[in-house]
Amino acid sequence: MTRRINFDERWHSVLDSACGGSHYLVMETMDHQQQVETYCIAFREYLAECYADHVKQEFGAALAPGSLMEALRLKAALLHHWKTSDIQDMDRDTLVNALAGELSTFKLSEEAYSVVAFFEESFLRDPFGKEVELKEMVTRHRPDHLADR
Repeated sequence: MTRRINFDERWHSVLDSACGGSHYLVMETMDHQQQVETYCIAFREYLAECYADHVKQEFGAALAPGSLMEALRLKAALLHHWKTSDIQDMDRDTLVNALAGELSTFKLSEEAYSVVAFFEESFLRDPFGKEVELKEMVTRHRPDHLADR
């Protein structure tokens, strides 16, 4: 049986990690530019984790890698024809860079998308138009069936 993913919990976890502490406390001390940069870092991590879930589902229960990192390693190895021993020590950032082409076209599930879309619309307001860049970053990964909404 597939474990249900709590996307809200995942988003808050990567946001806390990007902030270096509780985002509820840390984001208040940041200027707007720092908030935007933190949001971008967190979104990249969130996207990678959601993509790793997608890879695990793609391979099915019998072949699915155990962890999200293993899923990213397996996909990178298959995509680039690398030996798994060659990528065993790669960190997450290196794997994400190796999978950039795949990630650039990856569409989040509706549930995964709604969490970051809500955060982006609710918490990041910028009088200088920076929210346009953030919105484009997020909507690029919006499920196709939500494009008309």
